[in-house]
Amino acid sequence: METLRTLGLRTTLYDYQLRGINWMLSRECRQDGEGGENATLSTCTNASLNKEDCYLIDSDGNRNNLHSQLKPDNVSNRSSTNEFVYSALWKKVTGYGGISHYESVIAKVRRTSRPEPIFGGILADDMGLGKTIQVLSLILSNDPDRALRADKAESGCKRAKTLIVCPVSVLTSWDSQIERHIEDGKMTKMILHSKYLQRNCNVSSRSLSDYDVVLTSYETLRNLYQRWLFNRNATHAKKDGRRSSKQDIIGNQNIDIFDMRWWRVILDEAHWIKNRKTRSHRACLQLTAINRWCLTATPLQNDVDDIQSLLQFLRVEPLDKLLKTQGSLGITRLRVVMQAFCLRRSKALLASSLPPLSIQTHTVRLHGHHLHMYNLLFESASSVFFALDEHGGTAVMRRYSSVLECILRLRQTCCSSRGVSQQRMERARYVLSYMERKKAQQAGDEENATKLLTREEADKMLEKLSGKEETMECVVCLDDLDEETKRVIRSCCHCFCEDCVMKLLELSSGGDAVCPLCRGKFSKGDVFSVEQTREAQQNLARNASDEDEDGERQTDRVQAEEEEREEEEQRLHPKIHALLLDVQEALQADKTVKSVVFSNFLSCLDEIESAMIAAGIPIFRIDGKTSILQRRRLIQDFDTYPQGALLLLSTKVGGVGLSLTMASRAYMMEPWWNAAVDEQAMHRLHRIGQTRPVTIIRYMCQGTIEQKIMEMQEKKDWLGKAAMMRMEADELLEMRLRLFRTLFLR
Repeated sequence: METLRTLGLRTTLYDYQLRGINWMLSRECRQDGEGGENATLSTCTNASLNKEDCYLIDSDGNRNNLHSQLKPDNVSNRSSTNEFVYSALWKKVTGYGGISHYESVIAKVRRTSRPEPIFGGILADDMGLGKTIQVLSLILSNDPDRALRADKAESGCKRAKTLIVCPVSVLTSWDSQIERHIEDGKMTKMILHSKYLQRNCNVSSRSLSDYDVVLTSYETLRNLYQRWLFNRNATHAKKDGRRSSKQDIIGNQNIDIFDMRWWRVILDEAHWIKNRKTRSHRACLQLTAINRWCLTATPLQNDVDDIQSLLQFLRVEPLDKLLKTQGSLGITRLRVVMQAFCLRRSKALLASSLPPLSIQTHTVRLHGHHLHMYNLLFESASSVFFALDEHGGTAVMRRYSSVLECILRLRQTCCSSRGVSQQRMERARYVLSYMERKKAQQAGDEENATKLLTREEADKMLEKLSGKEETMECVVCLDDLDEETKRVIRSCCHCFCEDCVMKLLELSSGGDAVCPLCRGKFSKGDVFSVEQTREAQQNLARNASDEDEDGERQTDRVQAEEEEREEEEQRLHPKIHALLLDVQEALQADKTVKSVVFSNFLSCLDEIESAMIAAGIPIFRIDGKTSILQRRRLIQDFDTYPQGALLLLSTKVGGVGLSLTMASRAYMMEPWWNAAVDEQAMHRLHRIGQTRPVTIIRYMCQGTIEQKIMEMQEKKDWLGKAAMMRMEADELLEMRLRLFRTLFLR
């Protein structure tokens, strides 16, 4: 009996990893189609899953032991494991006349024939436990050569070995992990990616079958799927005339990846297909395979639908079809299914072998220009939201995307002043001024006071705030402005209709009036029509020396204010200033320390990059614009850099699949809605291979929306409820409304 060492594995495995490989072998179809005695590695014969190794999470967040479900003999014997799976989902019933049929244990579904066996499952080990090396060991242990030759001779169809689908950011990681853990020549591989295909015109379905492992990204698979649909429906596609640039890149390749029968398909970071409406999800479902695997440390992120998407890929009957007709599963049914198909071990297994992990929260206070920006955005969004909420939850949810846009801008302002444009700030001033005037009107007419805004007004203000309303309106009367009625105040360039400007001047009783937007003072001589403004600009261009002294003083004042505002904006954001101090302190204590900065916002990374370069700190950066080849080179350069350095990472790009054990410090610039996303990023550092104590610093702006998000994460309030149970539509609506009300409440 061969061992993993003789099969080509360089790395010595932990005991729990060997047990995990045995479980995976027990869930796969073997070369002879049966399995059984050969399903156990000789290096771990009769190994069992210890009680502390495996657990599931119930609706109360408690760990449920899996040992009672997967007995030691079941782990080492594929047929008995499949009998457990079979009995967990189906039962054989003999009806009238001795006719037998099969009934689903968890759904009201019957069938006359025995359900097809399900080969594969979900490996949901905690981050950093080595899911990649377990999969590589599985590939070595259950090589499909004999089975594929027999299958091909029988059917004449195209056959291939193992296809691994992963995010683009993880492609090079898989490539390097194979080189690191597998001996040369023991596992052939190919990266199937759009740019690779563009350079290699000889790639075909026939050549794919020559490799032990084919690595591709969800993006490339999605593009290949579009081309496959195009070819299958050539006439219809020709009429539509639709073909993306990505399809053009791979359009000439003779690759029928969806017409091939794969021995094994593995989805890494499988939660990427959780949304069943995406082409990536549909593309993965179209793949034909004997063994199917999902790898993810977070199989359930937002709600039960996340798990259902994975079960649909695994072809778990009747759940794959039940999705379309009977909605989501209850938590009890979900637990039964997960016990049958999912293996999850906690990171506590490595508690004695990993260095200590310290997670700190550093509180930052906004001030000056940054505080003014946040308050302006918050007050405008809050006032409009609660005005709309007066008309009921349905009115709010109709503007769901606009509300989320407001929250996004608030989160951006907590990280950087560059993420929010001046145009967006002007819209916030416009809306806030209008809301203040409406409140003043209502306060002056308490007897007839009703709702602050009509539903139409509230909708319009929210659209205005989020930038969906492109027409210019008078902030006072909300009438559309045209060139004939539009009046511009010279000192601040804010625009109103002629009637409203005249009323403001009349109310000033001969003195200076106040601009409703910026509260700046203006007189009748400061008000110009559009035509007068154009003429003034032209005259100024022809003869700037003719400008009168009052105009000069006014221009100088406006220019001075503009320069002062620009100077304030150029000052470091308080959070980035705190980061700079922490990084400098860490480098002073240890000149070789390497750190990683995670942020969801490119504007934040831009400002950090500028600050670090100015401070003379070496930086590397990877975000969505970085190609896969550049990512691999940058990671290697960061790893081999002889001194301390900083790696700037987009959380979405670098938060999954990467091993960053060369760094021992991580800085999380903002909290994410789902704490699991933050944890994914943190555990890029604290994992197998880390030799230094790891410090994680999370930044939070006090008194802002960030503080509320972190409080909800700690309570596991709405996130936990949404994730662990299926809510009725009314309950889900009320939960989201409570969330919004909490966020927009001072």
